[in-house]
Amino acid sequence: MITQQKKNNLLIIGNGFDLACKLPSSYLDFYTACIKDTLGEPFGLQQTKRGQTFGFWENLLLEYEKKFGAKDYLWCDIEKIIKDTLGTIFLSGDCLLNLALGIQENDSILQLVHIRKYIEEQLKNFFNTNTLKFDRKSIDSAKKAVCAYLLKELNLLESRFCKYLNKQIVAPAEIKNPIRDKNDDYFIRATNLLIKLFGFIIYKKITTNSELRELEKHYFDDKRNSFVLSFNYTPLLDNIPLGKAWHFTNIHGQLCVKSCKNCKKSSIVFGIDNKAVFPEKDSNENEFELSLIKQFSKTYRVLKMQKKQTQILPSSAEPLVIKVFGHSLNEADYSYFQSIFDYYNIYDNSQVSLIFYYSTWCDTEKHDKTEAVYKLINEYGATLTNKDQGKNLMHKLLLENRLSVEQIDTE
Repeated sequence: MITQQKKNNLLIIGNGFDLACKLPSSYLDFYTACIKDTLGEPFGLQQTKRGQTFGFWENLLLEYEKKFGAKDYLWCDIEKIIKDTLGTIFLSGDCLLNLALGIQENDSILQLVHIRKYIEEQLKNFFNTNTLKFDRKSIDSAKKAVCAYLLKELNLLESRFCKYLNKQIVAPAEIKNPIRDKNDDYFIRATNLLIKLFGFIIYKKITTNSELRELEKHYFDDKRNSFVLSFNYTPLLDNIPLGKAWHFTNIHGQLCVKSCKNCKKSSIVFGIDNKAVFPEKDSNENEFELSLIKQFSKTYRVLKMQKKQTQILPSSAEPLVIKVFGHSLNEADYSYFQSIFDYYNIYDNSQVSLIFYYSTWCDTEKHDKTEAVYKLINEYGATLTNKDQGKNLMHKLLLENRLSVEQIDTE
């Protein structure tokens, strides 16, 4: 019999979860396998494969490599690049949209010259070849056209990412039943890690495919109290035998369940944080531009895709442990954490505790995770109406033993 601690558990997982399960699912993995190794000939990279066609965002990533090199790939953050690019095109003082339309002289491109030049040239090409009807004398009409173009290109990038990641999880399309012939090594690791993170007690570690399938015969006590909020795209709930009674949500969509050529059924979302759409101070400045940029926010795009209401979070009236593993805690997802912390009123609600897990894959992991948690909690504290409580939040959580950064063995 398998039992669990008598508390609601909300587990928030990011891409570090899949990476810990040996799935090559990072932006860098995707970039290296699907963009750099197939399109890089102009920049001294590997030979371009025949028949490959790539768009705006793929070539922009190559421009980033050309500028920053291949030493550490810290630049390879697609969602940050999306945010920076939209700001450069629509909001910067030397708005590249104006330059592309010839509205002002190109005399102020000083920073990231190659990248900004690439964007400008792409916009010029778009206006020269675009068949859409828009008023070329109206900058607002041009902005709408460019926004639609960039969003369409982003959808194509998402489909390519879906196809890439799908190949890492399921068998090739020629196999009759790809779901049964999936990457069992990944799902075995994912199951063991979920069991460990939730605190389920099991007599032995799962090591084989047969043991994985036998697992569904076991009884998980209180699995209805187990909630997973996944920032990943991997469809774990459909592929591991922990039962349908627990709650699993892919907050940014998930892959096609089966292998497919175009991944047209994919619902995955790349995007920016909703906070980027709203200015810090009340102002009508750039109001039109921000109304366009909102179409790239994760919140807006998830809302458009939502088909039915499902229970994502456990009740705020019951004891809860919020556990976070494999999430970078970067600013692009601050809106989600702020909403969760608000919902559970973590300042006053002594029944809610937070555990941030880190693995030991590198020597600086504990330091890096502690820094990220420190920044997240303090950023959230700054949003509280009572500013004194906001400044005091970290200290209060530690004093009440409701906040910890802990190591977990992922092997």
